[in-house]
Amino acid sequence: MRPPRTTRARKRARATTPAAGLFDHIADLLADIGPVKTRNMFGSASLRLNNVLLGIVVNDRIHVRTDASSRPQFLAEGSRPFEFDKRGGEHIVTSYYALPDRLHDEPEELRRWLVAAYEAALVSPSAIKRRQLRERRAARARGSVAPKKKARKAVRPARPRKKR
Repeated sequence: MRPPRTTRARKRARATTPAAGLFDHIADLLADIGPVKTRNMFGSASLRLNNVLLGIVVNDRIHVRTDASSRPQFLAEGSRPFEFDKRGGEHIVTSYYALPDRLHDEPEELRRWLVAAYEAALVSPSAIKRRQLRERRAARARGSVAPKKKARKAVRPARPRKKR
C-alpha cells in the first residue's frame, strides 16, 4: 500500500495508527517537562519534546533516541535500531531504537525511558548544532549580535619586479 500523498490524508492516516493513542499518553507523561508535539517526517510522524526530536514512528512502532548509556537497556529488551538504505545503496543504522512493547502498560517505566531518550537527544551533536544555529538567528533578529563576517583571503604584497 502506498503512503497517502496529501497532507490531510497523511494526518488522517497517522491518526488511525496504533501509535496515535500512545502519543496522547506520552504527552500526558511528559507534560511537566514541556509540550509534546508530532510532525510529519519521512511520510510518517515524529515525536518532539520542547522542539527536540525525541522519536520517530516507523511501521507503527515508536523509535526513540539512544546514546551509549541508554542503548544497553534497549538491547537487553531485544529492541532493534531503525535502519534504512540510502538511494546509493549505503546501509544506515541510526541511534533510534524501538520502545519495548511492555512499556505501553507501565507508565512510570515508560516515562523513565522517554526521559533518558530526551536527555540523549539534548546532547546529540546534531541537536547541539541546531540549537546553536537557532540561538544565533534569534540574536541576529534582535540585533544584539552582528552577523559573522566571512574571512577574507590574505592578500600578499606585490613583489618588486626584477630589473633586466
